[in-house]
This record gives sequence, C-alpha cells and structure tokens, in this order.
Amino acid sequence: MAPTLQDVSYLLGLPLAGAAIGPLEAESGWQAAMQTRFLAAVPTARAIDNDPHGPLFRWLSQFQIVSLGHPDVQLSEAQIDRSLEAYILWLFGKTMFTENHVTTVDARLIGIAREIADARCPADILQRSFGSAVLAATYRGLCKACLLKSRKSSLVGCPLLLQLWSYERFPIGRPYVYIDKPFGLEDLAGTYVPAIGDLPTMGSVWTRREFAHTQVRGCYPSFMAQFDSLHEDQVIWEPYSPQAISSRYPVGISGLCTRDRHFWMTKAKLVFDVTVEEMSLHRVMRQFGLYQEPAIPDIPHLPDHVHKDSRLGGNKSMTYWLESITPYVDEWTTAATNIWGEVRPFNWEMFGLYLQRYRHTTRIYLVPSAATDQIEAPLTSDMYPTTLLWEPDTTRHIRLVVYSWCLSYNEHIIGSFFVYRQSLMLTGGASFMHLYQFYFTAGGNQSQPFMHSEQSPILSGGASYFEGDREDDDQATNIYGFSQTVFHTPPPPLRQETQTVTDELHFQIDYNR
Repeated sequence: MAPTLQDVSYLLGLPLAGAAIGPLEAESGWQAAMQTRFLAAVPTARAIDNDPHGPLFRWLSQFQIVSLGHPDVQLSEAQIDRSLEAYILWLFGKTMFTENHVTTVDARLIGIAREIADARCPADILQRSFGSAVLAATYRGLCKACLLKSRKSSLVGCPLLLQLWSYERFPIGRPYVYIDKPFGLEDLAGTYVPAIGDLPTMGSVWTRREFAHTQVRGCYPSFMAQFDSLHEDQVIWEPYSPQAISSRYPVGISGLCTRDRHFWMTKAKLVFDVTVEEMSLHRVMRQFGLYQEPAIPDIPHLPDHVHKDSRLGGNKSMTYWLESITPYVDEWTTAATNIWGEVRPFNWEMFGLYLQRYRHTTRIYLVPSAATDQIEAPLTSDMYPTTLLWEPDTTRHIRLVVYSWCLSYNEHIIGSFFVYRQSLMLTGGASFMHLYQFYFTAGGNQSQPFMHSEQSPILSGGASYFEGDREDDDQATNIYGFSQTVFHTPPPPLRQETQTVTDELHFQIDYNR
C-alpha cells in the first residue's frame, strides 16, 4: 500500500491540475525586498532576521491579522496582502513542504506566496499542481527517513498527509473521533462557506478531537507489534466508497476531492522543486478496486542519478537543474491522458499470484520472524492497549512490510487540517478576509496541541472496523515522533523463542532510532 494522488484529493483537496512545480530559485536580495515590502505595510514590525535560508516563522507570526488589530481595526489593502503572504509561507513551511530547517521557510517559496497574495483576480495566479508536489515531497521524505538513525531525525514533506492516510486505512494509532456522527450543518457553521462550494474533505472528520486525559509514552514498539500481527481483512483498502462519503458527510464534500480524478492513475512522474518521484500504481491496484496483474510490467524507471539528486551541498547551478528536471515537468502536461488503463475489477486469485511473485523477489523480514503459530490473532479490544506493560527491548522482530513510518510525525503538523483546505480558497473565489479569520481562529495558533475525541467505527461501506474503549483517547503534542498515543490492552507477552539474540536486538534498536 502507498499514499497516492487519490488520497491527496480526498484527504486534502489540493489541486492536481496545473503546472508541475519545477526547480525554484530564491530572488536575489530577497531579504531586503521582503523587509521593505512588509515594513511599508506594518511600520511597527521588527526587522527581518538575517537567516540566508529564508524568513523565520517567528518573524512571520507578527503579521497575523490579530496582531494587526483585527477585528477592531480596519486593515489596509497592503496589510491584508502581507498578512496573506505570511500565512501562505507559514502554510508551505509548516504543513505542505516541511524541512529539517524547523525555524524557517525556504526562500525559494516566497515568489509563489507573493504571487497569490498580490493577485486581484484568478487570472493573476498561475494554476499549479500543489497536490502532486506535496506527494512528491512526501515520497522523498519517506526515502530519506528509511536511512536515518539519529534520535533527532524527522520525517519531512507532508507528514499530515501520511497521518490522515493511515487513519483512514489502519486500525492502529487512530485518534478517537466521532466518525459515526454525520458531519452536519452545525459542523459547517463558522468554518465553511457552502454557498461558494466550500465544503469539507474526507479528512475533515479527524478534526473532531478533545483533550486527552491520559497519556502513554514510548508506544512505537507496540505499534510495530500490532502491525506485525495485522491481518489483511483488518485493513480498509477502499475508504472512499460512496457509502462512506454519504454516511460521513450527508451535506456533501468539496468538489476538489473528485474534480481531478482523471489524474489519479497517471504514469507521469511527480515533481517538486528538484525532487522527482514515480508512483508505482501498477503495484497497488487493489487500493482502487482494480485487477492486479500477477506479473509486474517492464516499464522504464526513473534514473538513479535523478532520484538521488538533491540540493545538499549546493554545488549545482540552476542551469543543471533545469536541464535535469524540465523533461519531467513537461511530462506532467500530459498526466491526465498518460494513465494506467486498467478497468477490470479486483480478482482475489490473481492478487494471490501477485503476492507469490512479490514474496519470491522481496526481502520480507529484516530479521527472522517468530513462527506464525506464536503470533496470536488480535481481538478488536487488543488494538489500543491503555498502558505499555512490556519493555521495548522485548518487541517482536521488525517486518519490512510494517508501515511504521506512518507513525512518525513532525512537530509542524499540529495545526488544524483546515489550513490545507483554506489554501485552496486562494484560487477558488473565497474571500481573503474569511481566510484571515480562519488563520487567526484555527490555523494560526501553531502552539496549540492537537485535540482529541472519541473513537467510532470507520464508515467504510461494509469494511471491518475496530471499536475502541470510549473512555480513552490519544495525545499528539508538539514534539518530533508523535510517540504519545493511548491504547486499550497490550499485546500478549512474548515467548522466549520470539526474542532476538543480543546482536539482532541491538540491530533492531538501532533501526528504530
């Protein structure tokens, strides 16, 4: 399984149509120009910090509309423009394209933010494929995260996408939310504007959270153990069924969730800045309810040197990047027509043959696994242990197929999911003031921890679900790693035969780091 453009559309509502976001370049003298532009609108603001990477988030935060006196003070047009530019940069750096520079946003993104902020009509804004860019950045973040061992390592790209994707599909590590309660008109009031088509996405339901009253630390080994014993019928393979949508959102969902559906099966490469990634949709057809070919087709793959290219070291010129990346930027122009044409429905027999071939050519385990008869099938009440009663050093062997990276979270995703949806309003005709009001009341307070709410069954059109103890909920705080989540009961104690020898155990611990 893997996040795809379909998930980007349904969960975030980001546009896929438009130009690919190719190599970006910071404007020469951007610091002086930005200071002149912002201080002209807000003379009382402090001078920009001298950081060559980009503007600091703490400097941008002083341009929130509440800091400028809204709603008691009537803001000038220049103040509105600069507040919007600051918000978009915050959105880029804190949510959509996070980096290891946790205090700044990349100066290369200033041009896009300013273009949107200064626009006076939709024609002033170049339509960009932000959805494919977010997925490209997330894929690259996953590639890097697989090779990192430091305790300070983090998952970059868009961890929020990965988080919501895992919530929709796996019964492990979900927050408690009121999924069984339809998203009605009372949920839309004050946040959405249905009159202009401003409706929730499939991911909006996960914002129904309450503060946690209990907290568990170091749950990563328990997550691994639960994934290790996860059965395929416990996975929600197709969470976006018509039944699930109508049950969860009887008032409807945003048209952006399905508008660009003709891009979902594209063969085109994903591009963001100098990052180029490919989607292996021919390996995940089951996610779309389609026929999985047992034999993997022989298709041209992305050259290794292109995939390994990065800005690390800064020794490559813009000319080099343009020559290397432009072919893939141009390829995206035909993304809607260059697609996988599979239309046959999913077939269990053929999928079984595919898995046989896959297992013969894939390293399934990092270390030898326990015998299958030693792994007990979990009950629904075993999915969320309330305490971690067993030592991390006695965890089960890690499986390569465990999607443990789904559970590594970045400190920059603590803002409300709505910031994604609000960014789309920039090209959707919504009023700028409505956007600012939301930024102030929901998306702007980045120091507020996640709120949590009650666990309910996933409405997945007949798919199996897992009920949790409604007296527990999980805690996500502003730290790297998102390691504070509440469970129900711990997995069964490990037997002596399932524990590793000393060398294997040390290898496993190092890998977890």
